[in-house]
Amino acid sequence: MRLLPPTPYAPVPFDEESSGRSSSQLHRTKSINRRGLNVENNQEVQAGPRDEDEMSSLLSSSSGPGDIAAREEQRKHPDHGSHHADITGLALFTQFTFWQLFSMMALLAGVGLMTINNIGNDARALWYHYDDTISPSFIKGRQLMHVSIISIGSFSGRLLSGVGSDFVVKTLKSSRWWNLLVSSLVFTLAQVAALQIINPQSLWLLSSLTGLGYGALFGVFPALVADAFGSGGLALNWGAMTMAPVISANVFNLAYGRIYDQHSVNSGEKMGGKEVGKICGEGRECYRAAYYITLAASLVGVVVSAWSIWRERVKKREEKREDIDRDA
Repeated sequence: MRLLPPTPYAPVPFDEESSGRSSSQLHRTKSINRRGLNVENNQEVQAGPRDEDEMSSLLSSSSGPGDIAAREEQRKHPDHGSHHADITGLALFTQFTFWQLFSMMALLAGVGLMTINNIGNDARALWYHYDDTISPSFIKGRQLMHVSIISIGSFSGRLLSGVGSDFVVKTLKSSRWWNLLVSSLVFTLAQVAALQIINPQSLWLLSSLTGLGYGALFGVFPALVADAFGSGGLALNWGAMTMAPVISANVFNLAYGRIYDQHSVNSGEKMGGKEVGKICGEGRECYRAAYYITLAASLVGVVVSAWSIWRERVKKREEKREDIDRDA
């Protein structure tokens, strides 16, 4: 009795018409037995019911990547999963929506970064005015506390905004711009708090609101960019969008620094062998004018967010009207 190795099968052409034979038939090719003799078997082997089931499952429309039906559906609806076809590169700068989002990012991120970068100065100004005998080490501890509060608020804002934007879109069938409106309102409240707080023990309110608004901004903004320009070029588009705070943050911080310096004097004090530098003992007046600027920017953010919600609603209404006219 002699055992022969299993004979391989030749690949079956995918297109049944071009092959001239049924795709349910498999064909044996030449094989070589142990004695080195070529054995040719031209017999066609019919695939059983189990083989047909396996082949039909491989060729079904749910077979995954590379699937023909999926590609046909994608050609019919190229913007499926996004409100628009992918737009990226230099084409971004020709889009009104890009400049709309870029301006909002510049305004709101700049507002948040001014407080984030200067919360230490706020705390020092309020504490020196509240108690001029306070030690620099105590003030440093308070500054670190406010940095921690901002970090916790930013984490909470990102978490709530990310989950909340999906809830607004999928459950409420509304616009993600509502989340940006909430962020703008939180920033507005933070600026009002900065203009009202006199007691340094209440400064945590400014820190927490700023962190919450900043986190909410960055929690929803990538989704807004993907909705506007598609997810295909999201990495490049988001990188371009994050250039906005580079410009606005410097503008707001320079304004804050100039205003703070106008109310400051050289302290002559040292901490850790280094001079503390200029200090301001006027409390809230040291930086108050800067927060009037950011309050105006936050209010502009509120107005633009509300207008964007209205604009998107009108646009969707027009698209529905066009679909109805097309089907009629």
